[in-house]
Amino acid sequence: MRKFLTGSLALVALLLLSWPVLAGEPTRPKPSGPEQPGNPWRWTDEDQGYWWRWKIEPRPEPLADINAQRAARGLRAYVEDEGLTKAARACAEYRAARRMAGHTASDFDFLPAGVRSPCAGCAAWPADMPFGACEVFGDWKYAGAASVRGPDGLLYHHAFYR
Repeated sequence: MRKFLTGSLALVALLLLSWPVLAGEPTRPKPSGPEQPGNPWRWTDEDQGYWWRWKIEPRPEPLADINAQRAARGLRAYVEDEGLTKAARACAEYRAARRMAGHTASDFDFLPAGVRSPCAGCAAWPADMPFGACEVFGDWKYAGAASVRGPDGLLYHHAFYR
């Protein structure tokens, strides 16, 4: 009887441990929020299903990226404006969540109270490309920039200038 109980317990344990596989469920916990912008994890149904992610390379800060591009062309660096950076981040997040490759109905609605900007630029590009937006090579003094990875893997760039 003792062997029977030991064998039965081992069988129950084996069934419990293998249940996700037997039920056709993924064997690893699912990453949270695959529909969230910036989450690199995706599910595929190939080969009984599995999670995969694209490689995320470290990127320079958006304004540093812009200023490096400007320096390569002999242009002076933009000075960061914190208010413009906050607005660029908010607008880029909004666009990424909605997969908007271009401008919103009014980009300037994202500017915090008291912050002004006569110009905005944006783009939605693959992550292996540098920061892109209109006026990267403009003649402004101050800028704020942000990049947000969208659910489609693109980087949604946004910048405000003054």
